[in-house]
Amino acid sequence: MGKNADDPQEMHMTPRAVAASREAMDLLRVIEFGADKIESQGQGSNDLDQIERDLARALQLLEESFDQGFIGAAYNLGSIYLNGLKRVKGNKYVELPRNQARALEWFTRGAEGGDLDSQFTLAYMYDRGLGMPDSDLERARHWYLKAAEGGLGRAQYDMACIYLYGRGVPVDEALALTWFEKALASGVPRARAHVEALTGKAQA
Repeated sequence: MGKNADDPQEMHMTPRAVAASREAMDLLRVIEFGADKIESQGQGSNDLDQIERDLARALQLLEESFDQGFIGAAYNLGSIYLNGLKRVKGNKYVELPRNQARALEWFTRGAEGGDLDSQFTLAYMYDRGLGMPDSDLERARHWYLKAAEGGLGRAQYDMACIYLYGRGVPVDEALALTWFEKALASGVPRARAHVEALTGKAQA
């Protein structure tokens, strides 16, 4: 569930950032389990009230963790707002509605802080026009490229597709092949077919 504050790449964090992130993620796990328990056992409104308080506390702690240096907390917050959270079915539930504008805000913070997953998801939002009036392919390419240069395989794959299909740029199969090869080396198996096809085409 989300990014871990124990990641060695996050060693610049303060101890409070680590503690706040751990507490937030523990609360979110409790929320998931507790809501399922309420649904299955039909428990009362007091339990729902506690889940609602825990959710508010978890969001507060994630923001605190980010402020204390855990850049990955921005990705966790962005993901929560992008997907929303609703754990109990029927007429009793706790819900955090989807909020694409807030998701965009947090992914932007994470992306600017160098978090690769935030960069990729921000690119995806610009690509699809999520949380904005229309798509913005130029900004999408910018953040796909940042994540791809950082070594994120799925971003490398998408950069390859951008050049293969000429999405806002001239078609460049040589550059597409380069990015597909990088994606394959980064562990994206679906890139293999493109590498083989473009290599065979170049040698024909």
